[in-house]
Amino acid sequence: MFQGDQRSLLEDSVDEDLEAVQSELQQLSTKPASPERQTPKRQALPAELPRREFRHEPDNTQCACGCQMKRIGEDVAEKLDYEPGVFTVECHIRGKWACAKCERLMQAPVEAHVIDKGILSLACSRRSWSPSTPIISRRIARKAFMPAPA
Repeated sequence: MFQGDQRSLLEDSVDEDLEAVQSELQQLSTKPASPERQTPKRQALPAELPRREFRHEPDNTQCACGCQMKRIGEDVAEKLDYEPGVFTVECHIRGKWACAKCERLMQAPVEAHVIDKGILSLACSRRSWSPSTPIISRRIARKAFMPAPA
């Protein structure tokens, strides 16, 4: 079927393919089995800013099955707020409650945000996105650089 030269070329390509497969298997086996932890993309708000805590708990911690739920942790979300002259951080703390019997998890609902996953509070976003802000700043700049009438 194959001539002598053709057979040696075929064997060489098979050997090369086997070596390539072996090297790929080695690379795959040396990779760590568990995925690496992803670091957060956003930096934390500065620690020196004053903070106000807002605790959000469910109205009722009684489970539907009749058991009393136990607190197992909490989620903390920080939002930047601005009052004239002062930046503050709003810490919204939502407790996690679980039922040991039916393994149900309960948490207070999150209120709607102006920007999904944003860090600005409602008051801060209103102030920074006001439609009149560019107009006012242009008027101030014009007055500052215009010569006084003679």
